[in-house]
Amino acid sequence: MSTELKQLKSFTQQAVEGVQRRGITGVRAVSSNSRRVSVGYRKQRPEKVEEASSQSLSLQLYDNGRYASCQTSDFRPEALPAFLDTAVAMCRAMTPDEDRVLPSPDLYQNRPKVDLQANDASLAQLAPQDRHQIAATIEAKARELAGKQAIEANGDCEDSHSLVYQVHSNGFEGTREGTQFWTYGSITLQDEGEKRPAGWFGSGARMRADLAAPEEVAAKTVEVAQARLAAQRISTRKTVMIAENRAARRLVGFLICAANARSIHRKESFLEGQLDKSVASEMVTLTDNPLLPRGLGSRLFDGEGISAKTMPVVEQGVLKNCYVGTYYGRKLGMTPTTGGTSNLLMELGDKSLDELMADAGNALLVRGFLGGNSNPTTGDFSLGVYGTLIENGQPKHAVAEMNIAGRLQDLWQQLVAIGNDPDPSSSMLIPSLVFDDVQFAGA
Repeated sequence: MSTELKQLKSFTQQAVEGVQRRGITGVRAVSSNSRRVSVGYRKQRPEKVEEASSQSLSLQLYDNGRYASCQTSDFRPEALPAFLDTAVAMCRAMTPDEDRVLPSPDLYQNRPKVDLQANDASLAQLAPQDRHQIAATIEAKARELAGKQAIEANGDCEDSHSLVYQVHSNGFEGTREGTQFWTYGSITLQDEGEKRPAGWFGSGARMRADLAAPEEVAAKTVEVAQARLAAQRISTRKTVMIAENRAARRLVGFLICAANARSIHRKESFLEGQLDKSVASEMVTLTDNPLLPRGLGSRLFDGEGISAKTMPVVEQGVLKNCYVGTYYGRKLGMTPTTGGTSNLLMELGDKSLDELMADAGNALLVRGFLGGNSNPTTGDFSLGVYGTLIENGQPKHAVAEMNIAGRLQDLWQQLVAIGNDPDPSSSMLIPSLVFDDVQFAGA
């Protein structure tokens, strides 16, 4: 056990014991240490160099239906008693709610014993000059590839390490340690008249070796921006929509937002009463997999200490499970599954984005959404979009000032094809998706 973990564990257990001495027996305690370093380049020189370290202790107290949650970043031994006094006083002032209880110890059982490969020890060898070189390379290469069109470019590099210790008074104890590495590029281009289309691209991974090369990040950044050049308004139409993988994630996010017990209990979910019923095309299979090696959302247990396991969310279009934590599970009489997403995987098709465009013939390729909203209660959505007009299976020109609107219940039944190209820099591994007969509002 590392010295850092020993210190976290000692302080956290002192806090739990202190709460119990004050007469409250139900305690969940989570302590963490984290460090983040980021470097950003603009105009061929450092614009941002930041290093931040933080520590926190979060306590959740359960006292015969009374509940309180308190947090502190002050780890001084002499400050702990006053913090505990405040936390206990807050808890005892609350109105009892019989559903406020710690998770059942049965949910802690059968925790997987696998290496998630979430922590990269090589982070300790990453030198300041390495970060500067990565950020500088992204900016310089993006400017070079864009040529005279480039107005402004940025390159960013970020890495972080976190260590978490969690203990419950009814038998749970666990530790999480992980690293993340991110690189980003952004660029603004000169277009016709006063237009200044921008693009960005990022690569993220648990392991530094899995990051895209800085040159690739720069090339993708420029490609995204150039795809928005010379954009035209087109007429209102109903046509095939191809949602590129990054855009498709947002559509899946709307669906998952409604598939949780909190929203269902509050009558804020269009999926209420839809378990074991069709909510999407038979092509849709979504699985929550917390045990994916190197996955950005991987974990052995969730925030409640519930042991991780793979969970089908949608199978062949049928809603099989929702995200259910202890509190709202008790409210609804539902068995807890897990309180939130880990890695969300969609079963892939066998075609690339280019092949999806070729098959579609005439379509609108949505590369991203601009503002808009989705109502999780009704399923209604309205989104601004930008992308590319596809004719005869080939990109024709960029489009702008378009909107789509409808109901998610209808949209997901209109899915007709799934790509094979999920973006690995996300805990949502969603490929490009093709929807038939989508209404676009334009000029």
